[in-house]
Amino acid sequence: MATIAQRIKEALNLRNMKQADLVEKTGIGKSSISTYISGEYEPKQKNLYKIAQALEVSESWLMGLDVPMERVQSPSETDLIENKKTYQINIKNLQLLLDDFPEQTLYYLSQFCRNKRIANDRTEKSVTEEAGVSLEKYLAFELHQENIGADNIAKILSVVMEQPSYIIGYLTGTLMGNLDNSEADTLIDKIYSGNELLNRILKLMKNLSPEGLDYLLGELQKELLNSESDNSSDIIAFKNVLSQKRFLNAAHTRTDITPTPEGQAHDEAIMDDDSEWEDVNDI
Repeated sequence: MATIAQRIKEALNLRNMKQADLVEKTGIGKSSISTYISGEYEPKQKNLYKIAQALEVSESWLMGLDVPMERVQSPSETDLIENKKTYQINIKNLQLLLDDFPEQTLYYLSQFCRNKRIANDRTEKSVTEEAGVSLEKYLAFELHQENIGADNIAKILSVVMEQPSYIIGYLTGTLMGNLDNSEADTLIDKIYSGNELLNRILKLMKNLSPEGLDYLLGELQKELLNSESDNSSDIIAFKNVLSQKRFLNAAHTRTDITPTPEGQAHDEAIMDDDSEWEDVNDI
């Protein structure tokens, strides 16, 4: 069976590409690509996929298996498209945090990335090579909490954790929890300006009592666990709502609501009012 190194060389030759072209197309560091081509190291699954996509070959062929070389459309391609959309949303939401809460955002995320890097036994250099961010920028971010741009921070987060949207949602909720109700609504309008239904859902949910909120979030979590697809529009919407759980909980902590029968009736009125929740399934 051919090695990955042999298949990369073969594909580069067939595509009339150089090593520098592969570095540019994949965003993988030059030294990492060199070790893959020399056979010193083999790429992990994420980088293997990037290389296969750049060379327009199938992952199985690249791994040395006796299969056709050409790529075929697969479910993972759909996942990649969804991941790209999520990545763009992450950049947008990060930029809003950097605009509205620059010091808190940079401090929290720089410390988070540092702790994740150390926990995963990664060097600064290895993270920057995989993220496609210069070592100088990374050190300025991690050590001095400098703003190196939402796009670069999003790339770093994508390397140190699988779901950057979770930590971005958590941080958004934490910072929004310190705002009064009207300020929180304003920030929701900014973050979810392109998603009117999700905007409305969050504003409604933050007015539920803690018990009502816990119940609804629990039902959403069950729906996620029982779902057969990660990419349907309703599942993506549920994940977006759950990512704001910290914000919704913080809203209740801030208002210090004591559960009452009247409060329960208020929750039930919101939940049962079809005019409030109509078209939610079409998100």
